[in-house]
Amino acid sequence: MPLEGFLKLFFKNNIPSLNSYSDIYNLAFEYVSNNKNKRHLSKILKQAITLNIPITEEDISSLHFISVQLLRFKQFEDVKIICNRILDVEPRDCQTILLLLSIAFYEKDRIKIISYCNALLECDYQKYIKELQPTLMSGIPEIRNSIKHIADAFHNAGNIFIEINEYNNAIRVYKIAFEIDPSLIEAHHNIGTMLYKLKRFPEAIKYFKKDIELIELNSKDYPSHPKIKELKNEFLSRIYFNIGKSYFRLDQLAECKRYLGISVTLEGKSKNIDEATNELLSIFEHNPEL
Repeated sequence: MPLEGFLKLFFKNNIPSLNSYSDIYNLAFEYVSNNKNKRHLSKILKQAITLNIPITEEDISSLHFISVQLLRFKQFEDVKIICNRILDVEPRDCQTILLLLSIAFYEKDRIKIISYCNALLECDYQKYIKELQPTLMSGIPEIRNSIKHIADAFHNAGNIFIEINEYNNAIRVYKIAFEIDPSLIEAHHNIGTMLYKLKRFPEAIKYFKKDIELIELNSKDYPSHPKIKELKNEFLSRIYFNIGKSYFRLDQLAECKRYLGISVTLEGKSKNIDEATNELLSIFEHNPEL
């Protein structure tokens, strides 16, 4: 083989030693963009672990990209190292906490999951969402939906808080999830459910009634398909049922029966509404925790 050809082959198969996080990011971005050798990409990314220089605020966005790429290679320990370095510089960094939370879920590390869910309560999510606003115009669905994915992450954190009976924290992250994605009606409804559990019944009713408005508003753009209508009525039935329960706890039986009646009707089952309502009232009376 001619010397020139040998040198090209040699340098093609060897990765240069990089001296900054931005250099690692730039080369890694080139590899990702052009779908180059993944084994070489992995070696490029791993240089961020061995690079022994302080992290500045300007480095954080580069390290986010590097961490995401390492996560795709399932290099969890490397991602943890980088993320913890970032948190030493910026302990409220939302994207970093979300990355660590995703790893904790994958590894089923209950203690870490709860820890990172608590960290989300104090993170700078508004700054992160602002940075992501341009992605809403992306033609790539995965990028375009990135903000919705973050809302889902906060929603999942709320579910974790429910499991450990931390209802006030659940309310806080559900509010953030709904703030990030106002189409996430389930998060809004869960706020009302938590308020009910905390026996804050008037507030719960306010949220449940707002749920109905949101569903009606969001369903205007959908075609009148039987399956969609069925799912809508199922959700509405649950909401009216919860409103009825809340009025029962406030000893407002007339309002309670009215909303329970609507709930029964929306179920679409052939049953006597008065009998069904009285049956539900009997259940409430014998189960104060319902």
